Amino acid sequence: MKRTDIIQSLINKISAENYLEIGVSAGENFRDIKCKNKVGVDPETSTPATIHTDSDSFFKTDKRTWDIIFIDGLHHADQVYRDINNSLKVLSDGGFIVCHDMNPQLEEHQTLPYQGGIWNGDCWKAYVQLRQERDDLAMCVVDTDYGCGIITKGYQEKLDKIDDLNFNTFSQKRKEWLNLISPETFLSKIVASNTNKNDYDVKYLTNLLHHYIQHPEDPEINYLIAMFYWDIGQTAACMSYCLRTVERSDSKLLQYECLIRAAMCYEKQGTRKFTVKGLIQNAMIVMPKRPEAHFLLARHYEHHNQSDDGAWKDCYQTACLAEAFCERDPEPLRTDVDYPGFYGILFEKAISSWWCGLCDESRDLLQDLLDNDDLNDTFKASVIDNLKRLTKDDNAGLPRLNWYRKRDHKKLRYNFRNSRDIEKNFAESYQDMFVLSMLNGKKNGTYLEIGAGNSFYGNNTALLEGNYNWTGVAIDIDENFVNAHNTERKHTCVLKDALKINYERFLLGLDMPNDIDYLQLDCDPPEVTYKILLNIPFETYRFAVITYEHDYYCDETKSFRNKSRKYLESFGYKLVVDNISPDDDRPYEDWWIHPDLVHKKIIDKMVCVDGKTKKAEKYMFNSL
Repeated sequence: MKRTDIIQSLINKISAENYLEIGVSAGENFRDIKCKNKVGVDPETSTPATIHTDSDSFFKTDKRTWDIIFIDGLHHADQVYRDINNSLKVLSDGGFIVCHDMNPQLEEHQTLPYQGGIWNGDCWKAYVQLRQERDDLAMCVVDTDYGCGIITKGYQEKLDKIDDLNFNTFSQKRKEWLNLISPETFLSKIVASNTNKNDYDVKYLTNLLHHYIQHPEDPEINYLIAMFYWDIGQTAACMSYCLRTVERSDSKLLQYECLIRAAMCYEKQGTRKFTVKGLIQNAMIVMPKRPEAHFLLARHYEHHNQSDDGAWKDCYQTACLAEAFCERDPEPLRTDVDYPGFYGILFEKAISSWWCGLCDESRDLLQDLLDNDDLNDTFKASVIDNLKRLTKDDNAGLPRLNWYRKRDHKKLRYNFRNSRDIEKNFAESYQDMFVLSMLNGKKNGTYLEIGAGNSFYGNNTALLEGNYNWTGVAIDIDENFVNAHNTERKHTCVLKDALKINYERFLLGLDMPNDIDYLQLDCDPPEVTYKILLNIPFETYRFAVITYEHDYYCDETKSFRNKSRKYLESFGYKLVVDNISPDDDRPYEDWWIHPDLVHKKIIDKMVCVDGKTKKAEKYMFNSL
C-alpha cells in the first residue's frame, strides 16, 4: 500500500470533492488521485502543480476548505508543523490530512540538510510535537511507504512532554510516539469504520469535561471547550469559556485571540454592538501592534455606519493607525478570526476614505489593492465593484497601466511637436507615445492595427486617432472588442482571424497608401504573431514604425523573437529599442522603424538596443 492508495481510500470513504496537495514534485501522486476538484501547490514552476507558490503564501491567501489534504512539501519539521496547522484551519468536518515521510527507518534518512539517497527529513518531529500538544485530533501513522500520517478532528490522549526529540529515542518509541498502525488496521479501523462526527463530538466533549472537572482553572482546557462550542454553533457557551480563558491565561496571545472570539460570538448573535466594539478594543489594548483586531474594529464601524454618524471617520482612523503601527506578518493565531491579511485593513481605509471626502485617495487605494495584493475572491470582487461605482468606468477592475500624464512632459526622451498638449495616453507600454516620438508628433497619419484589444484601455491607436487625427483600420478576432471599437471609436474595426487575411488585397481595398505610418502586431501566442508577420506584404508596403509583440518572456520555444528580427532586418527595418517590458522582467516587444521614413536625428535620439530588458516607462523618460 502506497500513499496514493491511502489517499484515494479516504477520498472514497467520505466521498470527498475537494483535494489539496502540498508539494507536488514530479506529480506521480497528484496525477493518479481521482477527485472532483484537485489543487496542487509547489513553488517549482517545472512541476505539474496547479498553483506555483510556497505553502505559507498559499495558506495566507487561500481560505477554501478541503476534504483531503496531502502534505509532502519541504521535509523540515518547522515547515511541516506550519503546514499541518494551516491545513487544520481549512479542513472540512470529517476530512483527513495525510502526511508523508513520518517514519524514517535510519538516522541518515532524516538528517538535515539533504545529503542524497533516501531522505524523509525530520518531519516526524512535527508529528510528535502535535501529539504532545493536541487532544482535539485523532492521529496515527500507517506503517507503509516511509510512514503515512493520518490526522482528523477527533480526540486522543496527549503524549507526555518529551524534552529531547532525538532519533535514538524515536527508534525505540516510534510505535508509541507515532501511534503506528499496520495497513490492515488502517483499512479495517479507519477506512471501514462507520464512526460519524457526532460520535467524535460526544467522546471529545466528554473527555474535555473530564479534564475540566479536574482542572477548572486550566486556561488551555477552557480554551478548548470554548472552541468546541464555537465549532458546533453554541456562541453563548463559547463566549463564556473565552472570557474564562482570558481571566486565567498568562499568554497575551491567547488572551487576545479569546477576546476577539468573544466579540465574534456577540457579532454572530446580532446583538450588543457596543459590547462587540468593547471586546475588540480590549484585544487591541492587550496586543496593540497586531492587525486582526484593528481590522475587525474598522469593519465593525463600516457595518454600523447607518446607526452611528461618526462611524466612517472612526473606520478611517482605525485603518490609518493600523497601517502605520501594526505588524504586517505577525505570528499566526491558532484559529481563523475572519482576518484576510493586511490588505483587509487597506480595504477598510479605501472604503471609508470615500465617505470622508477623500475621493481620489479612495480610488487610488482600491486600484493599488487590485494591482499589488493577492486578494481572495470576495475582496477582489468587492474592490472591482467599488472601482466601477466610484469611477463609472467599465474598465475599472483591470490592472492599472503606467499611463503618461501631462506633468511628465519634461521627462520625455524626445519632446515631439505638440507633446505638451497631451493630457494622458492609453497604450499599455507607451507604444502610442513612441510612434509619435519617431514621427515628431505627425498629424493625419495612417495605421494598421492587428490585435486591437480594448477600444481605449491599453490601446495603441486611441491617442493617435483622438489627438492627432490619424485614420486607419483595426483587426481583432474577439467580437466584443470589435463591437466596442465600432461603437466608441471613429475608425473601422474588422472581425476577422488575422491569420487568414490576404493583406495585400485587404490594404488595396481600403485604398491605404504604400507608405503607412504605423503597424501594430499584437496577437497570442507568439507563433501566431510571427505567422501574421510573414503574411504582411513588405514588398509592396512600407511602415514607418512597427511595434512587434514577440512575448519572449512566455515563449516556451524562445525562438520567435530572433526569427522576427531576422525577417524584419531582411526588409531593411532598423531595431530602435529591444525587449520592451511593462515592468522590469517581462520582455515582450521590439520597436522598429524604416530608416527611409523616419528622420535620422530622431532615430539617434531614440535608439537603445543592448539586449537588456527595458521597462517602457524608464525608456520613454530617458531614465534607464
